[in-house]
Amino acid sequence: MKKTIHFSKERNTREKLLEELKAPILSIDGKLCIFVVDKGHKNGAEIHVITENAVICIYNQRSKKFVTALIARPAQLERYGVIIPDFVIRRARLHTSMGYNEI
Repeated sequence: MKKTIHFSKERNTREKLLEELKAPILSIDGKLCIFVVDKGHKNGAEIHVITENAVICIYNQRSKKFVTALIARPAQLERYGVIIPDFVIRRARLHTSMGYNEI
């Protein structure tokens, strides 16, 4: 997978943790939780992919390169405007209590 310079600069600890937290893409009512998010960044819009393990994988829409992954807090998941299943919210709370989102 091609990675952007941004992700390449992140700590090895985070990359190892993300490897351990790999999970399938979250599906709600048969629809994958994949969102195009345009924050006006100079490199264009992003594609946000939410996994069943409460990780948000972010790709550049134009280049398709992996930008980063966020170990989501519950509030971050709720901002996508869909009802996130309780098991994913509980996982996000667990990760937050363990400090994973700060790595």
